[in-house]
Amino acid sequence: MVLLNRMDDDYHTYRNADTEEQRQGIRNKFSDQEMFESAMVWSMYDYRKGAYPPIEEQLDMIYRNGLDHWKSEIQGIKSKYPDMTNDYTKKNQDNRIEDIKATLEATKTTLEGNLAETKVDLQTTTAELQSEKNQVATMERLVASLVKRVGDLENLVI
Repeated sequence: MVLLNRMDDDYHTYRNADTEEQRQGIRNKFSDQEMFESAMVWSMYDYRKGAYPPIEEQLDMIYRNGLDHWKSEIQGIKSKYPDMTNDYTKKNQDNRIEDIKATLEATKTTLEGNLAETKVDLQTTTAELQSEKNQVATMERLVASLVKRVGDLENLVI
């Protein structure tokens, strides 16, 4: 079935399409039977949703007649318009969960690879910094040596 829950973008796109080309694109993706079943389920969903009284009336019903009366009224609506989306939704949620797990695993693998590269880069940078530090220390010794020699030469000249 194409749509049995509100999360299916294709069905919303079809219902709200501005052009026939958009609708045709959706029709090309799915069989006529799938489109028919989807429309039937969505219609049942709309009927069921429309059958519930506004929340204000439901609260008043609870206040005036009690919770048990309200439950029986709501159960009557649920019985008249059964929820046809549960099986499909559960099945597709399971598929979505597997898709999310696969995406997370791929992301984890990518991040682990990036982390390994970053560690190598960090080790390289650390080695380069140590090398530069050693060069600076060597230059400082050379400068100190040159300063001493200049001082020695100044003493000779004086």
